[in-house]
Amino acid sequence: MARRKVEAEPEAEAPAASEIEKTLADIRKTHGKACVGERVQIANHFSTGIFPLDFALGGGYAEGYVAMLVGAESSGKTTNAYRAIASWQRKCRETGCPSNRAVFVDVEGSYDSMHAERVGVDTSLLEKIVPPHGQAACDIYLAVVESKEVGIVVLDTVAACAPEKVLINSLSDETRSELPRLMTTFAMCLTTALARERQRDHIVTPILINQLRVMQGVMYGDNTGFPGGNYINKHLPTSTVMFRKNKKTEAKDSLGFDVADGYDHTFQIRKSKHFPELIRGGEYFVVASPDSATGVPIAGIDEAPTLRAFSQKFGFIEGRFKLPAIFGDEQFAKLSDIEIRLTDDATLRYKLSRLIIAAQRKRLGMPELPPDGYLITK
Repeated sequence: MARRKVEAEPEAEAPAASEIEKTLADIRKTHGKACVGERVQIANHFSTGIFPLDFALGGGYAEGYVAMLVGAESSGKTTNAYRAIASWQRKCRETGCPSNRAVFVDVEGSYDSMHAERVGVDTSLLEKIVPPHGQAACDIYLAVVESKEVGIVVLDTVAACAPEKVLINSLSDETRSELPRLMTTFAMCLTTALARERQRDHIVTPILINQLRVMQGVMYGDNTGFPGGNYINKHLPTSTVMFRKNKKTEAKDSLGFDVADGYDHTFQIRKSKHFPELIRGGEYFVVASPDSATGVPIAGIDEAPTLRAFSQKFGFIEGRFKLPAIFGDEQFAKLSDIEIRLTDDATLRYKLSRLIIAAQRKRLGMPELPPDGYLITK
């Protein structure tokens, strides 16, 4: 009997690629593989230098994205930019980040190297640039952003970026629209430049300083605005408004003179794309006297009482004034003793800040630590 011939089964056809996969493949081929990012992107952070603001932002400024500091005169805008630079430099020292250079584009002419060093800036790794006019400031800023050795760039201030047309024309000429027009183009170019830098694994954080203005004739709603137009707001993942209260703490210095021991400052978060906007504001105390009763040096922030209060809220302080996460089994006689220890040791403050912010991130359903594992400190 003849054997039945067994026919080979046809090979299964490979599933056809969907249209979106074909489109993504074309995009990668045309614009580079890095153009199509991951589905979930969580930003890394570095400290603002102000614990309540770090807490509200989930660890500080988001690396690689624009942040704007807005405020009236004497609200601490430039000083807070120095604090951000100092925090970035500290992170680079602790993690070995290659982009360890900082640039300060000083359009306003307010840079003070002594004050920068006082709040912790390593000025040997800081370049100061003084542009002649607004267009030059924007061109220089964009060029520096694309330098791979640079990790943070500050522009002080948007309001001082007077376009060249304004400077060469008569004061009677109508040139008020030149600054918003310049800043609109600058914002678009900056957003595109940052996207390009992320594609080549260069993370640089731009910080823009701007002034807060009160608009006359506005009867309802928010009557505040700032130079450069409203379009720049659309390109800001993080925007924070700073205020200094009129209230000041009076004291006597070592010579017996009546001085201001310090000033209360507040902040409002107008925009935060990289952390839930659960907390929209806060306050902190900046020391103004070298003989302050707080024990904090001049221009420093008295954070110990805030850290102690937050530790109680999150349950880190146990029993009779014990903080085992920081001090082990050490027993304190009173809460103020914990504050004194924290004031004397910056490393302990960083460690406690890290624990509190990690607990807050977990409470909001986020990873306790950013992708790089760095939160305030290692």
